[in-house]
Amino acid sequence: MAQEAPEDIRIAVPRMPETDALLPYLRRIDEARYYTNFGPLVREFEARVAAELGVEPAMVATVSSGTQALILGLKAAGAVILGKTALHEFAIGGTGINPHYGTPPNPWDPTRIPGGSSSGSGVAISNGMAAGALGSDTGGSIRVPAAHCGITGHKPTFGLVSRRGVWPVSMTLDHVGPMARSALDCALLLNVLAGYDPSDPYSADRPPIDHTDGLRAGIRGRRIGVPTNFFFDDLEPDVERLVRAAIEDLRGLGAQIVEIEIPWAEFPLRDDRRFVPVEGS
Repeated sequence: MAQEAPEDIRIAVPRMPETDALLPYLRRIDEARYYTNFGPLVREFEARVAAELGVEPAMVATVSSGTQALILGLKAAGAVILGKTALHEFAIGGTGINPHYGTPPNPWDPTRIPGGSSSGSGVAISNGMAAGALGSDTGGSIRVPAAHCGITGHKPTFGLVSRRGVWPVSMTLDHVGPMARSALDCALLLNVLAGYDPSDPYSADRPPIDHTDGLRAGIRGRRIGVPTNFFFDDLEPDVERLVRAAIEDLRGLGAQIVEIEIPWAEFPLRDDRRFVPVEGS
């Protein structure tokens, strides 16, 4: 049976001394895994670990405070928090596979991957276990599991949602955003999540807006661009067929479909694979 984690969880990032001094430190990390998937230290061990390693208590840094702020905001808006979800290790990967704590099965076909890195969030929503969830997105980690699991995932404008306390992968590309069964549900969550946070140096100080505005107005007259290169170059036939059918559905709803060529389309993916490992290290 799962045990309740301590109220606040912290992790030490000390300058490591001799190997022998690390053993008690590592044992305590292992004990802490009993409470949480991320392997941080439990509060009761902090003082002893800091003393044994000869570091200042200030070197024990909170990793959960920022996420906690988002959770508190959701609670204040009436949300019921169910718990944590699985994810790709360190939130770096598009498959959602986690060999250490298990991979949540794709809700439509358990033999297939759920997509990542926010795999558990996508599966929980698609299975009806939760009405909404949080995800983080650097190169698709909200959008990929949303697509794999048949739900809606929204990667917000950079700086719209605070990232304070979120494990950093790329400080220039990381986003926190909502995942839900519909665009309306995502917009309702975003109304709560969005806001300026002075503790996040990348947070944008802008007036709040209602993100549900216009959602029920329809798409008649809207221009929707469809790329003619790169994005359709390496698709399974069934995937392309369904995407083309969705495009026709949009056309049938009154949208203006505009085919466009993007000559630099492959460069963002190439650059993402260069920047993220550098910033993540």
